[in-house]
Amino acid sequence: MRRSWPESVPSDQPRISAHRPPRTAVLIFTQMRSGSSFVGELFNQHPDVFYVFEPLWALKNHPNKTHDVSGAEQLRLLQGILACDFKNIVNVMPFYLNNKTFGASTKSKVLLKLCKSFKKLARNDSEPGLRCPIPEELVAEVLGRACRTRRFTVIKTIRLANISDLAPIERDLDLDLRVVHLVRDPRGTIASRLALRHHRKDNVTTFSDDDIDEGEVEGLCESILRNLKNATTVGHYTLLRFEDVAASPVEQMRKLHKSLGLPLHKAVYRWIRGNTNASGPGRAPFSTRRRSKERVGGWRFALSFAQVNMIQEKCRQTMSLLGYRHVRSAEELVDASIELY
Repeated sequence: MRRSWPESVPSDQPRISAHRPPRTAVLIFTQMRSGSSFVGELFNQHPDVFYVFEPLWALKNHPNKTHDVSGAEQLRLLQGILACDFKNIVNVMPFYLNNKTFGASTKSKVLLKLCKSFKKLARNDSEPGLRCPIPEELVAEVLGRACRTRRFTVIKTIRLANISDLAPIERDLDLDLRVVHLVRDPRGTIASRLALRHHRKDNVTTFSDDDIDEGEVEGLCESILRNLKNATTVGHYTLLRFEDVAASPVEQMRKLHKSLGLPLHKAVYRWIRGNTNASGPGRAPFSTRRRSKERVGGWRFALSFAQVNMIQEKCRQTMSLLGYRHVRSAEELVDASIELY
């Protein structure tokens, strides 16, 4: 007999109102080390948001290696999640939810609560030791129900190369799709990537000239520039600079939520207050808890002027379009009184 949704689980979910407005789907589109985990949390904390962290990771890392990580497969996965329709992606979601190295189910408040609910049920036929023991035949139903009981779906991804790939979602699905294009000063992004590779704190560490790959710098800025130019391919587009969010998280959160039609909630304010003034040396590289204002300018003390100058030359047009000011000397680089944004 086909098992149904356990009655103990939906009691934790918001109730659906017959008079709720149409569903809104939000995709945070960005590059690696651009502050997207921080920005994603501004949505993850909201009780009316079904938040999914980096779902495209599951395609590339799936153990059976049968999934095509090109555009079509990526689009199918994103479409299913954004539309709360998991029937055609159910073969990917159990791996995504249960992989202990990636820990996707711990990065979403909604998914974490669901997984904990099934752990409490202690079903005899659940595989022991699973991080998220939702039976595979129930995955589509369970995730779809939890998604639909919230008005907003939000996906955060660094693994989609072209913003124009999202056009079919807006065209083919009955969704109010909103794309938030998150950008960061390429000097900060490169310094943060170096810190991650070297397992260091990017606001106190210096790097040798050989550490920076000029091809990576060019690729980063060309990608940002290309997607800025292709922004018109998606209907509802918001450009968001990480530096603005880090410097004024409450103000930027208010503006962003208003533009998306997402009502403000005190849980988001609480998270901002508790996670933008962190101290101590034990910050993990993917942590969202940090001194946000210091985070903005940490690269100024991690990179040499020669390194910064190289990035500025290769990213001149991108930085100009985004309003990032160049530094002109080693003295100006470390003078924190000089505003670069």
